[in-house]
Amino acid sequence: MKTIEELIDQENSFFDVMKEWISESENQVTLLSPSVDCAQVLMDVQVTTRSILGTLIYVVVQ
Repeated sequence: MKTIEELIDQENSFFDVMKEWISESENQVTLLSPSVDCAQVLMDVQVTTRSILGTLIYVVVQ
């Protein structure tokens, strides 16, 4: 089982691609803040933030 540090990739997060998709969308997109349990959820599913799913679970909208 990977640690939370191994699952979070600050340099290669999919969030940059996701932001590009949102800016190009013809529809209004609203990003919600992640759950306070996002780290535990990321640990449970064992996907990194390099993936779409991992980014949706963990990324904090700034």
